[in-house]
Amino acid sequence: MLTYYQVLELPTTATSEDIKKAWHEQLQVWHPDRFTHAPALHRKAEARTTLINQAYQTLIDPTARQRYDATTRSEEHTSELQSH
Repeated sequence: MLTYYQVLELPTTATSEDIKKAWHEQLQVWHPDRFTHAPALHRKAEARTTLINQAYQTLIDPTARQRYDATTRSEEHTSELQSH
């Protein structure tokens, strides 16, 4: 499963400015209007755009980002324990 940082192709140390720039770049790449010629790709682009927007909304808000980071770290720790 991709993290929101991976969706936006950012390090976890990204600044608000980095997040906004990455969000804008990803939307330019994945905007559904670019895929009107191919219905299957259009649906994929719509799903990806929704994910990109969710990532942006979470990471741009300091409180939501802090909660997300804590949850992500907790899940990673649990996965590591289960793999040993």
